[in-house]
Amino acid sequence: MPKPATKQPVKKTVASKVPQPVYDLYRDGLTQGSIATFLDCREQFRLKYVFGYRAKSKSGATAFGSAFHDILSSIQHNANGKVLTLDEAVAKHYESLGGTNLVPAQAEAISSMLATIRIMIQRYLERWSKDDAPKKWELREDTFNQSVTVEYGMVNDGSIGQPGRVIPLRGRFDGVFRDKAGGLWLHETKTKGRIDEDGIAAMLPHDTQTQLYCWAIRKRFGEAPKGVIYDVIRNPSIKQTQKETQAEFLARLDKDLQVRTDWYYMRWQVALTKKDLDTWEARFLHPVLSQIVAWWESIQGNPWNPWTSPLHFVRPGAFWSVYGRADLFNALTSGNFFDLEQSKIIYPELID
Repeated sequence: MPKPATKQPVKKTVASKVPQPVYDLYRDGLTQGSIATFLDCREQFRLKYVFGYRAKSKSGATAFGSAFHDILSSIQHNANGKVLTLDEAVAKHYESLGGTNLVPAQAEAISSMLATIRIMIQRYLERWSKDDAPKKWELREDTFNQSVTVEYGMVNDGSIGQPGRVIPLRGRFDGVFRDKAGGLWLHETKTKGRIDEDGIAAMLPHDTQTQLYCWAIRKRFGEAPKGVIYDVIRNPSIKQTQKETQAEFLARLDKDLQVRTDWYYMRWQVALTKKDLDTWEARFLHPVLSQIVAWWESIQGNPWNPWTSPLHFVRPGAFWSVYGRADLFNALTSGNFFDLEQSKIIYPELID
């Protein structure tokens, strides 16, 4: 006699784990950082922007620079009806990194970094207080979103890369001010471990961020800026010893900041002409945007498999950055995404 049929378990439907694109070129646009990533490695652009992959944690140098800029922004920018004090800004950033949810080791490391940044910002503001007092600020920590019509095309067969595409160009000004004569100036602040003093002055007329922001100023105000004030804050090289308490280390650092003020806090004032901006727009902006348009339209239909496009490639030299391994190193070298997470926020640096 045949055995009765056994009831088979119902298979559960499993949601697809295939990542979905979060980016569209003509909706989300480009920043100076995303343009630099595209020029560096198109596969990294695809992973970082088209699919929104981000490192779950930042490297030490990156975390320091991000924290410094975020805290400085909070005490200079009226984002939600209130400009924060330095202590309030430090506390706000600490909470943004996890606050009470941090494990003791993380809390100690982050608290130490923020205490260092607090002293450095305090001395930075003191260093330039007299110079900055007469400035009439037009913008402080203000975002921009200016559209540009791409002038050049990559092909002429009507398929991809046609001229006339409109792309939003986006960013955040550290500051825009007028001098005593009424001229507009861009003000930018950077933290750096290594400083090439001669190279910075020579680079600024060609720097993507500087020129893009000057381009945006001209679009917004209808006049080209006279130049850029470029502040560089040197990352501290002295470290806390095992014998020092945090208070002792901070006192030693503070003394060093005051003794070697000009070594820690440097400023360049570089004049820029209308010709500089026009040349950058003609020789860099529109040629590069035309390449981005052609690439995007060649992979847009199937961003999961971009290798059918002859315009897509991976550049192994971009697996490393000045800070060490690139955030996407494991994904690029072994297809391992364990240290990454997917975010729908394309440009978190533009969110207040």
